Order: sequence, then structure tokens, then C-alpha cells
Amino acid sequence: MSLAVPQNWILVDGCPVEGLGQGELLQSANAPFDFIAKIVLNSYERNCLRDWLAHRWKSASLKQASLSLHGDLGLVVTLHFNEKSLCDAKDRFGAWLSAVLLDRESAINSRK
Repeated sequence: MSLAVPQNWILVDGCPVEGLGQGELLQSANAPFDFIAKIVLNSYERNCLRDWLAHRWKSASLKQASLSLHGDLGLVVTLHFNEKSLCDAKDRFGAWLSAVLLDRESAINSRK
């Protein structure tokens, strides 16, 4: 389930993030070099707020990201960034999603 797109932002990419939820990339309509990458966490992950808060401080992929609660959707991980083109932003979005997945798997495995 995705979030409503904020006013003056355009949804330019979206994809499932295996085991985590739905990834979304938004571009500002007013400042075309401003982007927001999001992961709307699935029902299991959104119940792991403490883990995500602890994980946020230990993972390079989440250092500039924020965690927020959105009503019925639950927990959302958000990263704001600037890129010189939409193509570069999509590349960065994909790389960020991959890094978050790897960091999350590492965090889970370190507890075993």
C-alpha cells in the first residue's frame, strides 16, 4: 500500500522491496532536482518500530533517513536527496533500497 503523494510531488518510480514493503521515488514539481525515496513497510516490519529505531543508528543506509508513522499505513522510512537528473535519482533510489535490505539482513543476522 502506498502513501498519498504530497502536493507538488510526482511519483516517478515504485517497486516492491523484498521482505520490507513498497519502495517509492518522488520528484518535486517545483524543484526538479529534489527527490524523496520512501519505503512503506509491510505489516510485519511496521510492528518492529524498536528494531528500526535501533537499526537506524547503526546502518549507513539509514543515517540520513527518517522514520515516521502514518496512520493506518504504519511505519515509513524516508530519505530526501538531490540529484542532477531523474536517471541519476533512479539509480540512487535502487542503490539505497539495496543497501537498506542488506543492512536490515545484517541486523537480523547479528541477533541470531
